[in-house]
Amino acid sequence: MISKKDTTSLLRQLVEIQSPYFGEDRIMDFVKEWLLRQALPAEIREYHEDKITDFHGKNVVLELKGSGEGPVIHINGHLDTVNLCQGWTRNPEGEIRGDRLYGVG
Repeated sequence: MISKKDTTSLLRQLVEIQSPYFGEDRIMDFVKEWLLRQALPAEIREYHEDKITDFHGKNVVLELKGSGEGPVIHINGHLDTVNLCQGWTRNPEGEIRGDRLYGVG
């Protein structure tokens, strides 16, 4: 089981990685390596969106096989953030105040 301290540390590491849309390579690699250290079979799959942006991107994929009985569960998320902008009153790369962590993403 992951502790609150470990969860906070992981979240802070994720927030520290700048990952604006179309620039997620570093965070994708970080997440894949973190999952592998947890002995989870993660891999990066590349894709090409050729209709609108002609973007070549990556997805981190983790597939856990069950017993074959019961429903299939799909969990999806995103790792990109918006670009930094003016107006931040806290450190956008991760600042802890009380029980909150502030940052982009």
